[in-house]
Amino acid sequence: MRRVLAVVSIAVLGSLARLAVAQPAALPLELTWRAPSECPGESEVRGELSRIARARAGRTLRPLTAVVHVHQAGGEFQAKLRTELDGQAGERELRAGDCATLARSVTLVLALAFGPDVEVEPAAPPAASEATTKAAEPPAQGALEPTARPAPQSVSDADARAQSDPVADAPSSLRAGVLLSGGAELTLLPVPSPLLTAGILLELSPAFVLQLRASALPAVVEPITASADARFDGLATAALGCGKLAGVLELCGGPRVAALRARASGLYRDDSAIAPWYGLFAAAGVAWPATGRLRIGLEAGLSVSLYRTRFAAHGLATVHRAPLLAPELSVVLQLWP
Repeated sequence: MRRVLAVVSIAVLGSLARLAVAQPAALPLELTWRAPSECPGESEVRGELSRIARARAGRTLRPLTAVVHVHQAGGEFQAKLRTELDGQAGERELRAGDCATLARSVTLVLALAFGPDVEVEPAAPPAASEATTKAAEPPAQGALEPTARPAPQSVSDADARAQSDPVADAPSSLRAGVLLSGGAELTLLPVPSPLLTAGILLELSPAFVLQLRASALPAVVEPITASADARFDGLATAALGCGKLAGVLELCGGPRVAALRARASGLYRDDSAIAPWYGLFAAAGVAWPATGRLRIGLEAGLSVSLYRTRFAAHGLATVHRAPLLAPELSVVLQLWP
């Protein structure tokens, strides 16, 4: 009897050892998965990742951190994927007609993000079409041509509870940043003036940014007579919508209003006056790099006056009238926390 038990025990231990060898360790992935309820859950994504990818023999993998937000827009599903491996961040957007295909595509991107220490099954499904590649991702294997497989149908209770969370069901691509710029306003005041601008950036989508700007025009001096002069300065605000083209090109437009002030000295009496100005503003610029927390660029702008403010000295001719067109040039710094 003891001999029989010993033989059975050895057989069981051998089977467990073979099973342990056959089941490779899961990839070191720290995943945050937020998607609508009709999409596969986090456990399905992890299961698919374990199916298509494994560490190469003798390789030690570094942990990969990934945050995935999936939402539905315009009749298709979109995923915003952010990864970080050894301090190197990557960002990518994927799209697909159904969420199951999109989830498989995200899984393939996650597998490739581990780099050459991971081998990917040739039968992995193809990635969805990419709307925008916003930053270089960690080193990855070459593209594959896998075949599609049916989407997983079951969702665990834990995933169901996570997907019923309103926060998980409503991922958002909204980002906020800060704009700082310095340059020259060429004709809005009588002589070219420094132009200092600060603003708030709201990224509503990868291709569209809303900008709220406030600008200061420091004082400049314009002679009136040999013994008298006028000092001009101003404050301006603008609300702009900006579209991104080819990653680094930005086109902006919107309304702009300003308060211009003139102060005369050297006349029979000193005086000052503040007058409104308003118009339309358009700008074109380039900013590098295409994505990142810090971007620097050059912008050329043009204001079209809808109301041409006019200043006149008492008893003298017009001192200054705002022009119809007011160009400007600035160096722009964008900060994205």
